[in-house]
Amino acid sequence: MNCKIRYLFITIFFTTTISLLSATNYYVATSYGNDSNNGTSLTTPYKTIAKAASVMSAGDICYIRQGRYREAISISNLSGSNGSPIVFTNYNSERVIIDGTTAITTAWTQVGSSSIWSTKLTADIWQLFLDGDVSI
Repeated sequence: MNCKIRYLFITIFFTTTISLLSATNYYVATSYGNDSNNGTSLTTPYKTIAKAASVMSAGDICYIRQGRYREAISISNLSGSNGSPIVFTNYNSERVIIDGTTAITTAWTQVGSSSIWSTKLTADIWQLFLDGDVSI
């Protein structure tokens, strides 16, 4: 092997090894996570994907635990690199739902003795779902 090829091989090997060593695995769990955690283990996951995205860099992987995630996630400032992508994936084939809806948490009251219920909304809506089905 000539000297230039050997040097190139060694450079690629060390660059890849350093990249892999500096990569971090992050974990997110909507059910028991907390965005004050360090997010680097199954026992100390972040609560939101957005928090993980805010600290990730090239080569990092975010493992998302089962659950429904209702949040805005900005990935516009993330840049992986060739051979070191930033990866978001579900953990061990668990079912992850990224949901763009907002839950209505205000109290509902029945209108008289009818089957109509009413609540005061805190934001404008353009579509309403009941138990996951679109209401018409």
